[in-house]
Amino acid sequence: MKVVHVCTVVGSGGAAHSMLNLHEGLLQLGIDSTILVESCLSKNEQFIESPHCPETKESLDRLGWDLVWNNRTDVSNTHFSLDLFGQLITDHPLIQNADVVNLHWTSEFLSSVSVADLVLIKKPVIWTLHDIHPLTGGCHFAAGCRRFYEACGNCPQLLTDYWDMTTSTHSAMKRAVSLLRPHYVAPSAWMRDNIVHSGVTSNSPVSLIPYGIDLSIFKPGLKDSAREKLGLSNEIQYILLACHSLKEKRKGAAYALEILQHIKTSSECHGTVASGNLRLLCCGHDTEDLVVDGWTIDKLGYLAHSEMALLYRSADVLLFTSMEDNLPNVIIEAMACGLPVVGHSVGGAVDLLGGEEAAGRLFTMGDARQGAECVMELFREKNLSEGMIARGIKRATDRYSIEQQARKYAELYQDLLVENSRRLPAPSTIVTEGAREQLAISFSLNLKNLENSNRYLTEIKKHLADTAKDFENSKDQNLRLRSNWWVKLGKKLGLVTLKR
Repeated sequence: MKVVHVCTVVGSGGAAHSMLNLHEGLLQLGIDSTILVESCLSKNEQFIESPHCPETKESLDRLGWDLVWNNRTDVSNTHFSLDLFGQLITDHPLIQNADVVNLHWTSEFLSSVSVADLVLIKKPVIWTLHDIHPLTGGCHFAAGCRRFYEACGNCPQLLTDYWDMTTSTHSAMKRAVSLLRPHYVAPSAWMRDNIVHSGVTSNSPVSLIPYGIDLSIFKPGLKDSAREKLGLSNEIQYILLACHSLKEKRKGAAYALEILQHIKTSSECHGTVASGNLRLLCCGHDTEDLVVDGWTIDKLGYLAHSEMALLYRSADVLLFTSMEDNLPNVIIEAMACGLPVVGHSVGGAVDLLGGEEAAGRLFTMGDARQGAECVMELFREKNLSEGMIARGIKRATDRYSIEQQARKYAELYQDLLVENSRRLPAPSTIVTEGAREQLAISFSLNLKNLENSNRYLTEIKKHLADTAKDFENSKDQNLRLRSNWWVKLGKKLGLVTLKR
């Protein structure tokens, strides 16, 4: 069996890391697994890049700043993506040679047009969701909004929802999904519920398959030895904060600071915090800027993934305060290393820590007093902490290994291959209609204002014609032009004819 995974980037972010774990697990099962990415931050012969051409990338970046990043409310600063300039990957050799295509985090690599175009390969397509962007009009986490259950629009994360672009994006992806009919994989029950309720995917099949981690790396170890390697004292008690960026509102740093304030002012911990015997341990890209009144902080900055196991073994408790999350790798890895976790009762944290025999301590989101009490309780009651450690290790081992994840995916792939042999492909003419609809949306979103729409559409048509002419006149531009999104889509829609 040949499987190709499609992802925007490798080498950064939790989604890419989770995909790599699955990829490695499939290889260990003897399955031919490869990865197609828009950009690769870590060179590996198994990762094949398909970058946007510079002109397209520049346009996407400019529009992102104009329509999103300079247009945000204070509701959220988590990623928000436009449904523009998606690559048409149907003809890529990796896609053509694969038996199964597994999409992952594909924002700003694939658009709704790209998704609809995959109907033409007539192969099973699985889409593993690492955030909810494929279900919405643009946001990656909804910050409590549920408009994507219907049709989005008037987005609370944007100051101005230009041309009602979130509704258009939601509608375009719904159309693409109805054509492609992918099988969704949700790593958590929270994600499965979002897939079931989203207006884009409410009628789509979905399987629940949790992430897997490398248990040969993330496993219990000696605390003294781990601290020595990281240059930490053996006499200190540590509360760990670990995330990619504390500046992202969704990560709940403000809640963490409030919890720490309650711990500091409690009669139980005031003295140990003041003396520095109870400290905060932090890692992440922007921890150098972190200041917590009254607390001593040991800041380790960014750590390579191979060093994270040492970090988990060094701490006494992990404080997890994200307000929305899928299935956080940081919790799974901490549990596997024997670190007790106290966290908000949200998203996939409930799957990981909850249940009749809880593997961690969950508290109501925003209840800082309750969160502080959960942390102090672990320091106060040694038996409680030890029991939580044992249950966490067992749960991580029993449910979240790479091998278990890979086997479940392999079974799903095989089932869909059998099912696919009995399915009739959707007519390619429908794909063309969907692409034509999204092309109009793409044009609209490029406009500075509604008044210049006619002028801009004229310019685009002229650009397509000029591009075709340039291609005919210059052999040197062959590869560059054939990788251009507008040219490819123009060809598909019959707007441009390129002679060989």
